[in-house]
Amino acid sequence: MALSVASCAAPNIPDGFQVLGDRVPEEAGALPIPEGFTEHRPEINEVAPAWTEDEIDRGYVTFTANWMEKIYPRTVPGRTQIGADLAAFCSRGEYEPVTFSVHALRDLQAIQVTVGDLRSDAGRVIRRSDLDVRSVRCWRRRVWKNPPVSQYEIRPWFLEKRDALDVPAGRSQRFWITVRVPENAKAGTYRGQISVHEAAGGVTKLSLAIEVLPITLKAPPTRHGMYYHMFDESTPRPHAPYSADYLAKEVVNMREHGMNTVAVMLYPATPGRVEDGQVKYDLDPVAPFVRSCLASGLGPGIWNLTVDEFLPAYKGPKSLGANIRGFVDSFRARGWPAPVVSFGDESDATDHFQTVRSLGLIKGAVPEATTITTIVFPKNSEMFEPHLDIRAFSSYLDQGGADRTRRAGRQLWMYSGPSEGPRKANRFYRGLWAAALGLDGVLDWVYFTVKAHDRLYDDLAGPGRPNHRGWVLPSKGGPIPTLSWEATREGIDDGKYFHTLERLIEEARGVDEASVTAAARRGKGLLERLYSSVDAAPFGDRYPMHRTCDEMSYESFDAFRYEVAQHIIDLQKKLGTRTR
Repeated sequence: MALSVASCAAPNIPDGFQVLGDRVPEEAGALPIPEGFTEHRPEINEVAPAWTEDEIDRGYVTFTANWMEKIYPRTVPGRTQIGADLAAFCSRGEYEPVTFSVHALRDLQAIQVTVGDLRSDAGRVIRRSDLDVRSVRCWRRRVWKNPPVSQYEIRPWFLEKRDALDVPAGRSQRFWITVRVPENAKAGTYRGQISVHEAAGGVTKLSLAIEVLPITLKAPPTRHGMYYHMFDESTPRPHAPYSADYLAKEVVNMREHGMNTVAVMLYPATPGRVEDGQVKYDLDPVAPFVRSCLASGLGPGIWNLTVDEFLPAYKGPKSLGANIRGFVDSFRARGWPAPVVSFGDESDATDHFQTVRSLGLIKGAVPEATTITTIVFPKNSEMFEPHLDIRAFSSYLDQGGADRTRRAGRQLWMYSGPSEGPRKANRFYRGLWAAALGLDGVLDWVYFTVKAHDRLYDDLAGPGRPNHRGWVLPSKGGPIPTLSWEATREGIDDGKYFHTLERLIEEARGVDEASVTAAARRGKGLLERLYSSVDAAPFGDRYPMHRTCDEMSYESFDAFRYEVAQHIIDLQKKLGTRTR
C-alpha cells in the first residue's frame, strides 16, 4: 500500500502538493552581503517595448516564456511574449508545469493569482485542487568557479506558496502552476482561466488549456534517486534527526518527483552489539524512514557504510565484513529487503586499494550483497573488479565507460549530474541522456545539505563553494521545491514516454499485421534518431552530458515528447489497447 498524507485536512489535494512547505522566511532576503562580494549580472533583455495605453492604464503586462528559461526580476519581456495564452499537454497521472510572469509598469500591491476548475468540451473536470499555484522566489546564489570567486547572482530558485505579493515598478515576477492530471482523467482538452488580481482592483484573465493525452505512462526499470541526509542541518551539531512525520513528507516528495530509490549518506547512529559471535544492530533510529521508503516504492535504499562511526561494532578493517553482515541481517530480521551497500567515494581519483580490499571483505561476508561505489573517470571503469556490482560514474561518463561496464555485466549508474542549477540540463540528464546510454540508475548530490549550519539562508557564507546545496529547502511545513527539482521530474517523465513507446514496439512484434508492423517501425526509428543524437564521446571542452544538451533549444524537449506521444497513441490504436 502506497504511503499517503492522510492527516492533511484536504483529502482531494494530491499528495505531491500536500507535503510541500510554503515559503522561505522573510529574513532570508535581508542578509548582509559579505565584504568583497560583487554581483554578477547575466546578460538579459532589459529594453522595454513601446507600451500601449491599455497596458499603461492597467499598470502591468503578463508574458510567457518556456518554463526552463530563467526569468529574473530585471527581465523585460519582448512584444511577442506579451499576453499569450497558456497551454500544455500531459498524460494521465502526470504533473506538468505551466508558467507566466507579470512585469510591473508601476508599483503593484498585493498581486494574487487564482485558477478555477478546468473543463473539457464533454463536461469533464480537472478540479482546482489538482492545480498548485506558486510564485518564484529569487535568491542570492554564490557563483561557483574554480578557483573560487567572490561573486553572486540573483537567481530564480524556489517555488513559494504566497497569498499575495508586491511587485516594484520595472520588475518581473514569475508564477508557476503545476497541474496534476488524475489517473482516471478522460482524454481531451480541458480549459479554464487564470485570474491575476491587483489591490487597485484590476483583474486580468488568462486562458489555460491542458491537453490530456489518452496515455498512461509506464515507468522504466531505471532507478532514480537522490543522496539524502536524515538530519535537520539547521540545528546545532550534532544535528537533530527529522521527525518521523517530516521524513514521511520527504519520502512522498521524492516519490511524487519520480524517485524510486534513495542513497542514504548520513543517518542517526544505529547501536550495534555482538551476540553469539554475530553483529546485530538496533535499527529503531532509522525504522520510520525505511518503512516510509518501502511504503512509497523507494525500496530499502542504498546505505553508506564507508564511515566507521556508522558501524558501532566496528573494530578495525578486519571486522568490516562481519559488521556489514550484521547490518544486512538486521534489515532482514525486520522483514525488510536487503539494502544496497555503498562503500568508498571517488577513490579511483585518490587511493582505490582500500576500497578494493573493503569490497572484497564485504563480498566475502555477504556474497549476496549488491555493492556500489562512485567512479570519477570512465577510464577507471575496471578498477574495482571483481567485487563491485554497480559502477556509479560522475559527469565524465562517456560511451567507452558505458560499453565496458555493459561487457563486464555490471550495472551502469551515474551519481553526479549537472548540479542543482541548470533546469534544461537536469531534465536532459534524467531523461534523454539516461535513455540513450541505457543507465540502470541515476543519482544526484544532494537532496539538501548546508556547510554553515547556523546560516541556513546565506549561500555566501564560508569560503569557496556555495554554502547551500540541494533541490529543496527544509521548512517547518515541508520541503520547499526549487525550479530544478521540477525539471528533474520532467526528465524522469521524458524517460517514461520513451519506455512506454518501447513497450508498445515490443508488444507489436507479436502481431502479424502490416499496419502494426509499420507503426512499430516508425516508432523505433524515432527513438533511434533521438538516442543517436546524443554525443557521448569522451570529455573535451565540455562534459559529455553537456555536449548535446547545450545545443538543444528549450522548445525541442516538448517537441520530441509530443512526437513520442503521437507514436504511442498510434500504436495503442492499432494494437487495440487504447483506454477510453
